[in-house]
Formats: sequence, structure tokens, C-alpha cells
Amino acid sequence: VAVIAPDLNKEKYFTYFVKAEFNNLDSQYFPTRGTQTEAKAELISSNLYEFHNYAMFPVFTFKWRTSFSPNRRFSFIPHASTRIICPGDAHVPFALKNFFGGLHNGLMKDQQMEVAGVPFLEIVDSKAVNVAGFDLQQRMGGNHFIVAKFDAMSLCNNIDHALDKEALFWGCNLGYHYRGVAGPISLIGTWSNRTKETGIILNVGYYF
Repeated sequence: VAVIAPDLNKEKYFTYFVKAEFNNLDSQYFPTRGTQTEAKAELISSNLYEFHNYAMFPVFTFKWRTSFSPNRRFSFIPHASTRIICPGDAHVPFALKNFFGGLHNGLMKDQQMEVAGVPFLEIVDSKAVNVAGFDLQQRMGGNHFIVAKFDAMSLCNNIDHALDKEALFWGCNLGYHYRGVAGPISLIGTWSNRTKETGIILNVGYYF
């Protein structure tokens, strides 16, 4: 399969990809049971057989989360995700770089990875972005939730350096959510040692 992705300079890029996805979460916003997994492998080309006089290069993406609920009100939700670009000597164009931040994967860019404590979208030259963490979700009454989220993130160009001190960051979110008919209403506070500041996010409605 080939799709075309435009860069900001109007160049065209062709992506060959295969993708596998499994999702049996009982809710995308406040899951209490189930698992969601996605694995994707891509080959990037500028003309269907090479990339600007270099060999086509691969990009690998993996996302996973699952929910455990020891009772009807509390859920423990671990998650992990990674995106690795392997360009060799080729330059990675803006449209194909790694993006992270915000509340949901893929909201503004397909490759966007959510990270606790980073409320805005950030673009990095790092070839690998790795995120792992967990949510603690407490339901109060029928439609009120308190959710604490903790993430560790690694940014690196070589997977051998993924755990180096300068590559590691961590962040957290703490939010109140109301599950309404028109979607969640959320007020979330954020902090991370990446941003070194607190942030506030107000969200109303579903994400599309």
C-alpha cells in the first residue's frame, strides 16, 4: 500500500506500510478492562523506489495499553509506545519527524505520541521516542473521574543510549473528568522536567 504525505516545502513522500491493530477496551476514554495494541512498519520513499538518491528507510511504531480493575471504581492502566526512524544517511523531512505531547496519540499528527506533563505538541530531531507509564483512574459516582498519569520518556538517536541520563525525562498529569453525553469535560494539571513548568488543559467533547 502506498500513500502520499506532503512536506511543508510541497515535496511528496510515498509510504509503504503494514499495520496490525487489536482493541477490546470497553472505553477509549475511561477503560476498566481490555487491551489496545498497534504495530506499524513503514518504508519511506520520494519516488517509490528510493529516497532522494538514498535507499528507502524504515520507520517502526508500537503502542500498547491495558486496563486492570480490582473493583468497580478503580483502574490501573499501564501503557507504552515507541517510534523509531532509521534513515541511515538520509535527511528526515519535517513531516516525518517525531512529535510528542498533548493528551492523545495521533491527535494533530499521525505520529504524535502523548506524554504526561507535556501539554503542547513538540517536534524533535531524535530518531527514537520511547514512552512508558501508567494511569491511576478512580471513578466517583456514576460519571465523575479523578485520573493521575505518570510517564517516563526517552529521546535518543541510538537505542544503546536510550537510558542515558540526558535522554530521560518524566512527567505527570492530574485531572478531573466528567463523562457527559457530548463527551468528556476535563480539567487537567500537568508538570514535567522537560517543560519545567506547570500547565493547565481544559477539554470539552470527544477527540476526532
